[in-house]
Amino acid sequence: VGTNSNWLASSNRGVLAYITGQSNRWQYVWRDREGNNLGAFGEAGGVVMFSPDGRRLVGDPAGAITILDLGREVTTRLTFGSSGGMNPAWSRDGRYVAYNGALGIFRKATSGGAPEELLLRSPTLAVPKDWSPDGRYLIYAQINPGTGADLFALPIGQPDPHPLVLAQTAATEDQGQFSPDGHWVAYTSNESGQSEIYVIPFPPAPNGSRWLLSKGGGVM
Repeated sequence: VGTNSNWLASSNRGVLAYITGQSNRWQYVWRDREGNNLGAFGEAGGVVMFSPDGRRLVGDPAGAITILDLGREVTTRLTFGSSGGMNPAWSRDGRYVAYNGALGIFRKATSGGAPEELLLRSPTLAVPKDWSPDGRYLIYAQINPGTGADLFALPIGQPDPHPLVLAQTAATEDQGQFSPDGHWVAYTSNESGQSEIYVIPFPPAPNGSRWLLSKGGGVM
């Protein structure tokens, strides 16, 4: 039996089981700068990113990479079946979306005309975060035994495929983002006991230079 906010079931012995909360799927909700609701449409996932030209959204509803055309309000699935995908990150030229799957990190052309390409094989969770403006590097967070979540930059289409270490300590490093000119990377770390925002040069400096930007906590 379904109600507006509950699903119920009872046994012959009088035991009642129920689930509370909304069962509706997530949607994209639009608001203007004054907070007025402009409507909702599409099926949203836990991660969403605007395309570089601002005309499309990429998300991961139900574990599948999906692109929403904002002008036409048309949704197109980019991944199907067992490949699925989560945590999409759009390349700066809009040609590719990177995402994590069962084997590691993949990328697929947004035109949908080519098969997905495995960029990084990883036995542990590895999640793409951001592409460099020139498309030559992809920041990703990876879970590693002993150090937890760390940040790396994966070379794309370059002779040396070895990832660059951006931040790897016993603390949790996450949310790596390139600056608009590609010369800096901002990320979060909880090494102080709470999440804070740090910035490092890119490529990373040999002396490990970095700067604390937030004061009293910061995320995303």
